[in-house]
Amino acid sequence: MGRHADQSPPASAVVGHYLKDHAERLRQRESEMRDGDPDGIHQVRVESRRLRTALAVYRPLLDPERALAVQGELRWLGTTLSPARDLEVVEGHFNEAVGAEPRSLVAGPVRLLPKRRFREAADPARAAALEAIDSPRYADLQTALEAFVDDPPWSSKADRPATKELPTRLAKPWRRIQRRVESAAVAEPRDQDMALHEVRKAAKRLRYACDVAAPALGADVERISRKAEQIQDVLGDHHDMVVLRQWLRRLARDPDAGAAVFTFGRVHRRAEESASADLSQYAPAWERLHKRAAAVLD
Repeated sequence: MGRHADQSPPASAVVGHYLKDHAERLRQRESEMRDGDPDGIHQVRVESRRLRTALAVYRPLLDPERALAVQGELRWLGTTLSPARDLEVVEGHFNEAVGAEPRSLVAGPVRLLPKRRFREAADPARAAALEAIDSPRYADLQTALEAFVDDPPWSSKADRPATKELPTRLAKPWRRIQRRVESAAVAEPRDQDMALHEVRKAAKRLRYACDVAAPALGADVERISRKAEQIQDVLGDHHDMVVLRQWLRRLARDPDAGAAVFTFGRVHRRAEESASADLSQYAPAWERLHKRAAAVLD
């Protein structure tokens, strides 16, 4: 896997480059978010997650207290931005689903009512997101992150060859997703959606952890990242349909729904079918990831 140990850079060089690169990307995405880029909030969340994953998975190479402190603030940032992004996603899926309905079956305030309700939820969520990146806490996070990536507090393990040290670190997120898959397989029906969401998060963690190590470990780890991304995408689409159905049930109970209840029901059924189709792709996607990752990381 990757280079021979005597040709390998130290683990610190690989992880340090990733941290510095994505700290800079976070600043760029923040600027785009401030400028009103429609994808800005999402991209800030992505970069905060990537950095958080790197600090979590590769923490043994760093001073654990300092890494945990920065990781915790990145988690705060992602959590604060999450409601605004989640509403963007569900509104997009709703509009797409209604647009697929025959015009003769679109009744009542099918577009007007959801637009109003989404805005009532999204406006304060977006305001909270913008307030967060204008806050002293975010300024302190950027200051701490810049100091951290400019002069990382490496532990002695960081001096080891990347080809020896990084596979050891990747084993942990690999074991995590295996545990999550096993839990989802035995979950009660009422708990399965949440269990699959946990699998998705574990797949994302494995993917991002592989992306840190891939420059040193090569094609094998790049392939694992791509297989993990397939799991993430399939279960991401499934989760989106779960959230959309929750919104549709809420809209159907709205006192102002009127005849739109009929169309909401049709869209709910469409979302159920889409979620089932996503689940049909999950097992083969997991088999592909398991085959690839077990050969490299077990």
